[in-house]
Amino acid sequence: MRIVPPAAGASDWYSDGLDLVKRTAATDLEPFTTPDTNVEPKPAPTAPPARPPVFPSFREHLRTVIEAVLKAVDPAEAVVRSWPTDPAVAESLRKGVLVSAGKASVLMALAAVERCGVKPSVGVAIVPAGTRPPASLHDAGVRLFEADHPLPTQRNLIAARAAGDAARLAASRRLPLLALISGGASAHLTFPERGLTLSDIRNVTEALLKAGATIAELNVVRTCCEQLKGGGLARLAAPSTVYAMILSDVLGDPVKVIASGPTADGRPLPTLAMRVLETRGVADAAPNVTAKLKAMIDRPAPPPPMVENALNMIVGSNTMAVVGARDALEKLGYVVAEARMNVDGEARVLGQAFATALLKARESNPGRPVAIVWGGETTVTVGQNSRGYGGRNQEGALAAAIGLSGRQGVAGMFFATDGADGLAPPGARPHAGAIITGESAGNARAAGVDPAKILAAHDSRAFVDAAGAAMPSGPGGGTGTNVNDIWVGLGYPEAK
Repeated sequence: MRIVPPAAGASDWYSDGLDLVKRTAATDLEPFTTPDTNVEPKPAPTAPPARPPVFPSFREHLRTVIEAVLKAVDPAEAVVRSWPTDPAVAESLRKGVLVSAGKASVLMALAAVERCGVKPSVGVAIVPAGTRPPASLHDAGVRLFEADHPLPTQRNLIAARAAGDAARLAASRRLPLLALISGGASAHLTFPERGLTLSDIRNVTEALLKAGATIAELNVVRTCCEQLKGGGLARLAAPSTVYAMILSDVLGDPVKVIASGPTADGRPLPTLAMRVLETRGVADAAPNVTAKLKAMIDRPAPPPPMVENALNMIVGSNTMAVVGARDALEKLGYVVAEARMNVDGEARVLGQAFATALLKARESNPGRPVAIVWGGETTVTVGQNSRGYGGRNQEGALAAAIGLSGRQGVAGMFFATDGADGLAPPGARPHAGAIITGESAGNARAAGVDPAKILAAHDSRAFVDAAGAAMPSGPGGGTGTNVNDIWVGLGYPEAK
């Protein structure tokens, strides 16, 4: 757990936000962003397994890695291990107000209720559409609201209003607010500013997603356009204390960006938001949003009050997922040649780079089974008229499969930790990602699918299905968590 203290002032928020968007915008303009290597390599095991890993076992080993990753970032365990040790604080939270939002909202709220003894005065859990939570949440007095992602719908507005009302009640009754926040909460907490509509928010969000905008860029715009972003939820609860447990889906874990910072000390940055729309070429996608940003720039309003009543705790992140994957691979007997975090940029470019890195790792460790692990979140710039299906992990897998085509003894997994990678055709579930080998590109060609043409069309789902490379999303359609993506490459000694 990492505790993030309240911000010192508005100037810190401005400089942090400006640097973040400058960095992410520059990243997208470069052909390749070298991922940060933040995980220190560990010495090779002194007593490797009696039977070293072999290629026919790669699927079994990747299943083991997935289990280790999901265990490392289990939302319920994150809540339990981060629960306050001060008896007075813990007891006050058990009887306070609960708001849970995001893709991990059910498991986080369930842990608070069943394992930490929370029975809130008022409880609101905003859950992914189609979720069927256990009855124990209802029995504890937690009201459940379904919401959509990534594009909000009318039920998102209803859910967000309920969350705001809960925060107001915490303020009026002087009760602490326990906020359980995970990836997806930005969409779940959609509540437009006055003068904007749900359609405005949907249109600008969809345009930015198609243009390949980063999560930081998206949330800079959202903070200017919505009431609960940028500390809005925490301000509604003031002067009551807000205890926020945050499962991060943003690289570097900046609380002002995760879920658009509902409990962080955020500030609207209209000049920066306008720059994002212009840089991404979507200033005309939502005219009302553009007009509002220009009005905010021309007639600056006083900044909102500082958020001084919130304690924000990062309780799970992509870093933990990378470490979990690395440790599992080492136990299986692989030499982990590299474990990288904060990987961002275009998925097709990074997929090619991933294939190159895997081949280089195998060449550098002759005669030994090797692995590489990358963690982060890539983007796919598809354009406003794209009709393809798939997601960033499947596109990365497609690019890597082209780079590994014809190679023996190599495999790669490209996994969305929330279990849903991008868009699926009508009536179908999104895949969780893809698993490819050196034969995958050839398998797709044999099925009548040209990998290069499919990559150019950003229709990675067609490749994944043709190659038999899909990772199913599972019976529930998701994993119950969300800490970005994990890519794992496996390389085995080449046959002589």
